[in-house]
Amino acid sequence: MTWAGGDDDPSDSKTRTFDAPFPFGHLYQGFADVFSWKNGMDIAVYLRGKPSATVTLALDIHMFRVAEELDAWYGADQKVIRPGAAGASPSLGTEVDLHARITLDKVVKLWVGWSHFFPGAFVGDTGDDPAMDWIFAQMTVDF
Repeated sequence: MTWAGGDDDPSDSKTRTFDAPFPFGHLYQGFADVFSWKNGMDIAVYLRGKPSATVTLALDIHMFRVAEELDAWYGADQKVIRPGAAGASPSLGTEVDLHARITLDKVVKLWVGWSHFFPGAFVGDTGDDPAMDWIFAQMTVDF
């Protein structure tokens, strides 16, 4: 679990939102980059399996909440995705990441994945609430 404080009164002159000195993007809070270590909590579950010597499968589940509903929802780039609102639910949403690392031979490796964001009540309380999908593929060649 990660947690970062938010500002309970963005209209005053004091900023209480945690500002990460070195944001890591999707390294810790999911690959889709819909959440930042800023005004929020990420409760995560990581499952790994190795069905063969050359394949590793992983399933990561992130349950995101805002710390203060009056503060904003921030993306991995630390910028506001959507401002908060009085009475908004703290439930931001859930992200599911399914990915696989595959070793093709001594020097060639693949990493492929799919992420899906299920918006929570905070998203619906503050505007449109579309779901989002993201896929990726990466190949490395070691020499």
